[in-house]
Amino acid sequence: MKRGADREMASPQKRHRAAHEIRVLIPSRMAGSVIGKGGANISRLRTENRATVNVPDCSGPERIITVGADDQDTVLNVLAQVLQLIQDDLGKNEDLDTSSMEVRALFHHSQVGSIIGKGGSKIKELREATNAQIKVYGNVCPRSTDRAVAINGPIDVCIETLNKCLALVSENPPKGPIERYDPHNFDEFHAMEYGGFGEPRGGGGGDFFRGPPPPRGPHRGFRPRGNGGRGDGMGRGGGRGGGGGMFSGNGFGPRPPFPGGTMGVGPAGGVGGGDGDQASSSQVTIPNEYAGAIIGKGGMRIRRIRAESGAGITLAESAPGQNERIITISGSQGQIRMAQYLLQQSVKEHL
Repeated sequence: MKRGADREMASPQKRHRAAHEIRVLIPSRMAGSVIGKGGANISRLRTENRATVNVPDCSGPERIITVGADDQDTVLNVLAQVLQLIQDDLGKNEDLDTSSMEVRALFHHSQVGSIIGKGGSKIKELREATNAQIKVYGNVCPRSTDRAVAINGPIDVCIETLNKCLALVSENPPKGPIERYDPHNFDEFHAMEYGGFGEPRGGGGGDFFRGPPPPRGPHRGFRPRGNGGRGDGMGRGGGRGGGGGMFSGNGFGPRPPFPGGTMGVGPAGGVGGGDGDQASSSQVTIPNEYAGAIIGKGGMRIRRIRAESGAGITLAESAPGQNERIITISGSQGQIRMAQYLLQQSVKEHL
C-alpha cells in the first residue's frame, strides 16, 4: 500500500543497527515539523549527527519517532533537536504557550517498574531531581508490550529526565515477549489510558505543550460560573473538591466519578508516586444546542478534549424548563484553560 511521499523521508540509508535507541509517540500532524519540506529536516538530523531517525507514515492520529545512534548522548541530542523543531512550529501560533513540551517515550512494560520504584519512590525522586512532571500510563499500547511514560517540562528538562529514565531501565532488561507498538493499531476509545492521541489524523497534539490561555474576545455562548473548590492532591490521581488532572494528584490514578454528570469520568491515569499540584474546578454554562458540538458522535469529541487537555470534563443535564447546561472542568489551571479553549474551538467548528 502506498504510504505517501513522507514515507520516503522516513527510511534512512541502510546502516548497522544502532547501539542506543529511543522511541517517542507523537501526534501525526507534528510529523511534518520533523521531516521538513522535501525531507530537509530529517536528512539534516541524520547527516549532522550520524544517527538514524525514522518517522514511518501512518494514516491514524499518532506516529512513532525512532532515534538511534552509537551512544546515548547522541540519541538524546537528536531528540532535543526534534523537540525544538516541533516547538518552533507550534510557536508560530501566538495563542499557544510552548515553553513546556511533553515527551511520550515508549518502554517495555517489564521495565517501567524501574522508573516507578517501590511505592513510587523512584518516580518521586525523578520529579524532585528534575522538576519535571512525569506520568506513567497504566495500560500497554494496543497489541504491544509497550507502555508510555510522559514527561512534561522545558526541552532541556525533558531530555535530562529521559536520560535518567534510560539509565534506570538499562539496569532492568526486558523480560518476556517483545511486541513493539505499531500506531496503525491505535485505539481511539482507549487512547487516554495508554497515552495515545486517539482521533483521526489532525486531531491530536494538544499535550505537546501547556494549554493556551482562553481565546481573547467573546466566550461564544460560554458563560463562566466561577471556580470550584481546591483539590488537596490526596488520593490516587484526585483531590477533594476537584478531580486531579493529568499531572496532579498522588500517583495519577483514575478520577472519582462526578455526581450528577452524564459524560463519565476524565482520563484514567498511570502509576507513580509523589505529591502533585493542587487541583481546582471551574464551571461554565452553555446553551443546550451547543452540547452536540461538544460531545460529538458517540462522545468522540469530548473524549478527545479530555485526552488533549488532561482535564476532567462533565456535562450536567439541563434542569426541567431550562435551556442551558453546566459544564464542570477540573484539573490544574493549565488543564482547565486548555479544556476551555478546546471546548470553544469545538463549538466554533461543529455548531
